[in-house]
Amino acid sequence: MSIFREIKECITAREVAEGYGLKILDKGMACCPFHDGRHPSMKIDSGFYCFACGAKGDAINYVAKLFSLSQIDAAKKLVKDFNLPLKVYGGKNKKPDIETIRWRKQKRQEEKTVLIKERFRRWKLEQINMLQEASSDIEKIRAHYMRAPPDEIFKSEEYTQAVKAESNIEHCNRFMEHEKQIDHRSYKEQGIERAPMRHEGYAAREIEARGRRI
Repeated sequence: MSIFREIKECITAREVAEGYGLKILDKGMACCPFHDGRHPSMKIDSGFYCFACGAKGDAINYVAKLFSLSQIDAAKKLVKDFNLPLKVYGGKNKKPDIETIRWRKQKRQEEKTVLIKERFRRWKLEQINMLQEASSDIEKIRAHYMRAPPDEIFKSEEYTQAVKAESNIEHCNRFMEHEKQIDHRSYKEQGIERAPMRHEGYAAREIEARGRRI
């Protein structure tokens, strides 16, 4: 296998750029180090591309261009600077040894773990936002039907669904960190000094008077 291919499997252009001090902003954008520009114009991840000057390539191309080196010298510098478990013999490399294979496997597993954790974090935030919105909707429905006659309440499909949804939220609360849980209590019960909104005030007072939670 070519040493260039081995290096690209071991390290990304983003890791190299950050290792040499490039500050990368949100969505993988950065100020291109290959031309004089003050605004982020380079997209960088496994490879890089500058929308302003057209510079592009992989980790090796980045080092070669940054330090004005040949491809093979850039490969040697990468192996040395980032302590990669590779040996550069020339344009082509010998079959990787057991240590290199083990290192690659471990690196792939670490990258997979990071990706799974990030996906789970985003999913969790989305679910929390959905629960908060649902809780607000339930509060509005309760406030409305608190003044309605019993016959209207019992016939209301909307009210029935709200009660079921509230039970589901309580179930989800058991699996969330304390600070992320949805609190159905009134602001007074929570110890929060805030004037309730119009739809919250009446329901909150009624609930406190009955000594029960929403």
